[in-house]
Amino acid sequence: MVGNGIASNSLKATMGLDRSDAKAERRDAHTALFRDILERRALSCVFQPILDFQARSIFGYEALIRGPKGSIFQSPIDLFDAASDSETLVLLSSICVNKAMSEFAARRLPGKLFLNISPDVVSIPGFDPARGKKFLDAIRLRPDQIVIELTEHQPTFNFERIRDSLLLYRSMGFQVAIDDLGEGFSSLRLWSELKPEFVKADKHFVTGIADDPIKAQFLKAIVQIAESCGSQIIAEGIESESDFRLVREFGVSFGQGFFIGKPLEKPATTLSDIVVTLLADGRLPVPPSAKYRQGTLVMAGQFARDASTVAPTVTVRDVIALFGQSAARYVVPVVERGRPVGLIARRHVRYIKTIDDPQAAELGQQAREIMNVAPLLVDKSMLLSEIARVLANATPQHLADGFIVVNDGRYVGMGTVNDVLRVMSETQLTAARYTNPLTLLPGPVPINEHITQLLKHEAHFTVCLAEIDPMKGFNDAYGFQKGDELIRLGGAALHQAMDGRVDFVGHIHGNRFVLLLQSADWRERLSIALAEFQMQLTALLSDEILIDGGFLWQGRRGRTENRPPPRLVIGASAIIPAQCESRHDVMAIAREANSLAKNQAGSNIYVVDADPHHGNRAA
Repeated sequence: MVGNGIASNSLKATMGLDRSDAKAERRDAHTALFRDILERRALSCVFQPILDFQARSIFGYEALIRGPKGSIFQSPIDLFDAASDSETLVLLSSICVNKAMSEFAARRLPGKLFLNISPDVVSIPGFDPARGKKFLDAIRLRPDQIVIELTEHQPTFNFERIRDSLLLYRSMGFQVAIDDLGEGFSSLRLWSELKPEFVKADKHFVTGIADDPIKAQFLKAIVQIAESCGSQIIAEGIESESDFRLVREFGVSFGQGFFIGKPLEKPATTLSDIVVTLLADGRLPVPPSAKYRQGTLVMAGQFARDASTVAPTVTVRDVIALFGQSAARYVVPVVERGRPVGLIARRHVRYIKTIDDPQAAELGQQAREIMNVAPLLVDKSMLLSEIARVLANATPQHLADGFIVVNDGRYVGMGTVNDVLRVMSETQLTAARYTNPLTLLPGPVPINEHITQLLKHEAHFTVCLAEIDPMKGFNDAYGFQKGDELIRLGGAALHQAMDGRVDFVGHIHGNRFVLLLQSADWRERLSIALAEFQMQLTALLSDEILIDGGFLWQGRRGRTENRPPPRLVIGASAIIPAQCESRHDVMAIAREANSLAKNQAGSNIYVVDADPHHGNRAA
């Protein structure tokens, strides 16, 4: 057995050496391949176009280096990692810069050339301006065509040395850009210290911006900063039409991404047809709504109140005395070694308090014998929405007693249902102003903001006020759940029929919706929404309502009325910005159009002409 063990250990050691040798051989082979790439200058260069939104043309190209196709160094990340490991970063960077400039000049590409260079490389002393200009002259390239794009991948820099080095380049005519703002460690300080001509917003904050209000706020913020310090923003990562529209609307100077053009060895020198079409489209895109989610900022810890606690061994006599000290005290938590084990409510001692004999056995009982051993426990980090769900499934006794707030199982304090209901009411009112909780459509705040933006940009649009009518009596006859279904049905029909890129659908309150439409075929889209509503209404309501032409409703005074079946009425009017000073003017026009639509029979669309004294029924 011992011999076998020794043999086994020897085999393992030999195998370890073999693996180690194989690993060393691979490393040596990779090193040799990398050195060969440097010696042969075996690199290729692709160029990705950068769009000038204002000029509606290609502003320039970013040069991107690639290693030999199919090799482990094809990716620039692996290429530069190998250079860093072998301390040849300066040499590789020099080769890449010369390669990019030579090929850019040889292809006679229009605009500026953006060169990715590490700040550490830029700040290395020894740059010879005369020699550099001679090289540029030889390839027929001017310094003012070149932008030094600083890529920062290290957490610290010698800012003073970088700034001094860039002074030399700038004196020759080069410009400076900062790459990937928001991604790295020091880009904001680089911006402040170097005052670059261009700043690139990292693609993380651009890709998908049309659906992300946080990204939208970030991009807006850096555009404002850029305006104040003389830099121009280049938005990287524009991958879709909706992102393109929104980035342009935010006042970003330049854009870059696959939607505009992919990096190619022979890139396009003109814009694609779809980009040209979008640049000519003056319609305002619909921004992502900042949804105020109820309860996301309210946690159980905020409901915790200080309350006197007792140990489980305390006598009932002492618990009664504790209740007697304060009429407002309705429960006493029972805590053992910092952890809640039960709860005693006033009702638990109500009978015992009536006993006249001070020596009665009941008074000598311990708290553990009369306490509720299964009180509601809520962790202090639980969100308001989760607390509401817990309370919704609680027993009446639990609701009366309240809940114990804990942190990792340890007692923090007591919470009451009344406090939760009060906060829920307040947050619901605030939340509904941003996002209607029933339909999840934008509420009054984003509606008003979008109207203001449309007027500010002097955009031509159509405002519609849609209403499900009548709702009075429907909830009484068929219940609020059915009424909520009806409102959701109307909101969904309107939202799904519109062009989400340029048509805004919001839910004011109750049974009313606001539409701000820029699509050319908005009339057809409204007709589609109306037809969808009617189809879904048939599925929602019973045949008797539709056949009989309505339903019976008993009013508050006991009088029975025959109410017509619900319908969707839409009042629409074209808005000429010069005729409206504010959103109030726009909504006044919408209310008038809606009033005229309600005077018509059945579901309908009533379109008011630009002249408010003329109108026509469209459907």
